[in-house]
Amino acid sequence: MKDLNIREAVRGLIIDSDRRVLLGIEAGEAHHDALSRELAEEVGLNDPIIGPHVWTRTHVMPMFNSTWDGQRDFAYMVHTDYFDPQPLLSPDQLAAENVSAIRWWPLEELRDYDGDDFFAPIELADIVHQVIEAGVPPRPLQLHQEGLEEYLSRRRRRI
Repeated sequence: MKDLNIREAVRGLIIDSDRRVLLGIEAGEAHHDALSRELAEEVGLNDPIIGPHVWTRTHVMPMFNSTWDGQRDFAYMVHTDYFDPQPLLSPDQLAAENVSAIRWWPLEELRDYDGDDFFAPIELADIVHQVIEAGVPPRPLQLHQEGLEEYLSRRRRRI
């Protein structure tokens, strides 16, 4: 079997005191360094307090304009007070990072959403609910996703 060329990325699960999650990383950096940089660039959050590792998500799928076969995301808890996201990156730079919009999502709205936006992982609303109600799991969740078709199929089963 061919060895897969998997890109590593770091994500932050950013939750404020009103139970909202903010949705919106680079090779060779330590996870916390990469996450701190990305949070400043993409949402304008400086000097975040990075908490425990919440999940690792591996998804295998061809990535556009890339030699990567997929990506492995490491998501860490980031608690913060509410702030108005002010990305350092321009809208064009954000679009190049596949970020089209940044906003706070109340948990109930995230759980009930049935629009066309792609949330990853598909279990995001359930994971956020679990973290808010019971805390970060003692060991990071291990999530796997095969690509857009699986995502859409699983999402249709949730609705």
